[in-house]
Amino acid sequence: VSGQMHGATLLDAGDQVLRPCILWNDTRSHVEAAALDADPRFRKLTGNIVFPGFTAPKLAWVKNNEPKIFADVAKVLLPKDFLRLWLTGEHISEMSDSAGTSWLDVGRRRWSADLLAATSLDEKHMPSLVEGTAKAGALRAELAAKWGVAAGIPIAGGAGDNAASACGMGTVGAGHPFVSLGT
Repeated sequence: VSGQMHGATLLDAGDQVLRPCILWNDTRSHVEAAALDADPRFRKLTGNIVFPGFTAPKLAWVKNNEPKIFADVAKVLLPKDFLRLWLTGEHISEMSDSAGTSWLDVGRRRWSADLLAATSLDEKHMPSLVEGTAKAGALRAELAAKWGVAAGIPIAGGAGDNAASACGMGTVGAGHPFVSLGT
């Protein structure tokens, strides 16, 4: 599964969408991004600055501007992982896309409790993590029957769109440069 990165798909306890997804190119959270980026833990653990387009500042914005919605958030999924939920019934993400949330401790390859707490969330709000090549659920039986395919087809972790592009071009590993200009 692949798709655009950084979007905030907010689900309630019944996996219903609470509001339209805030996409990667939405910069309304620029104030929240600057505040989070001022905390040195973010750059140290994520290896990146906190961009307004990343997921963590979007959740801080929702907390500040849509508190009733924020109070009902049970899960935060990235757009492609919402598709995976529909395909498999599982809350799962993978490392490349999760690295663009500003919550992933990239060195430990897990969610950072400290970074999540900085946005009033914790690990229960987040999907499980797998590597992109790992199994991340199986196709739901009702979809398999509808589509006329075998039930239980494995769904891989996949990658965010930029990482998937690099893999598709064969630019993985040392000595294989890749530059992405644009979106």
